[in-house]
Order: sequence, then structure tokens, then C-alpha cells
Amino acid sequence: MQSEPDRTRPSVTRRTYARRLVSTLALLLSCGQPIYGQTATSVTPTPQVAAAQAADRLGADFAAIAGFGDRLPGSAGYERTRDYLRAQLAALPGVEVREHAFDVMVPRTDRAALRFADGREVNVAAFWPAHVRLNATPAGGLAGKLVYAGDCEYDKLKPLSLRGNIAVVEPGARGR
Repeated sequence: MQSEPDRTRPSVTRRTYARRLVSTLALLLSCGQPIYGQTATSVTPTPQVAAAQAADRLGADFAAIAGFGDRLPGSAGYERTRDYLRAQLAALPGVEVREHAFDVMVPRTDRAALRFADGREVNVAAFWPAHVRLNATPAGGLAGKLVYAGDCEYDKLKPLSLRGNIAVVEPGARGR
């Protein structure tokens, strides 16, 4: 024989169920959001992952900047590099980019080439000159045998072999 359900308590059961549902939802919602005074945290990558990400980012930045060509102040490559770096820095959260412009004396190379005795000519890239001093070539050019001078270390130079010739110097021989 089946007993009839007690109809005197249905509102208590519904209220208890509603309370439990609201409490459970509140608990679940509080687990997903920071409470007052807390901030949301993000997953911090391991040092190895962070190093790999930094290396990838550095490689991408290097490739982008190297692709802009010559970065001598005032050149198109300089302007593109400045714009790229400005955009990269501005994209960082909490970073305000400020620029300070100033004048700088920049030499300009109209032409640089080596002309050989047999008439062949090879264009060469000129290096930044020694500070602000203008390194100019006479209108008629220079003539002489190319003599490798390496890093221009005094004890390794043979001064007599350089007389009347053109020294070919390694770029790292600054100030010598």
C-alpha cells in the first residue's frame, strides 16, 4: 500500500532546495572571480618556457629591425626602426612612450667603390666615420695596393708595408 505524500511540507523542501542552489551557485561564482581586494592571477611560465619565449621574441625583433636596412640617423631604415620600437613599447601594458628629439650631425656617403687596375669597380659600404670628423676622399680618389692591417695592433703592423698603400682594417679596431 502506497502512502500519500505529505502535502504539509512541500514549501519547506522547495525553500531548502532553492537555498542550496543559490549557495552552490554563489560558491561556484566566487571560485572563478577574485574577491574584493584580490587581483586575478595568471599562470607564470617556467623559466625555461619564459627563456624560449624571450628568445623567439628577440629573434623576431632582430629580423624585423635587420630588414629595415641602414639605420644611420635620418635614413629610411632609422625611421622604420624608430616606428617599430615605438609601437612595440606602446603595446606593453602600463608603458607610456616619450620621445626626446635632438639634432645630430650625420655624414652622408654619396658613393663608395674600389676601382682596380684592370678597370673593374666594386661598390663598398662605408663605415660610420671617426666621431664627427669628416673622412673625405680627394676628388681624384686614392690609389695604392690594399694591405690587410687586421685590428691595427702596433706590434703586428709593418709600417713600411703601409706607406703609399691602403690599409684594410677590421671593423672592431676602433680607436686604433
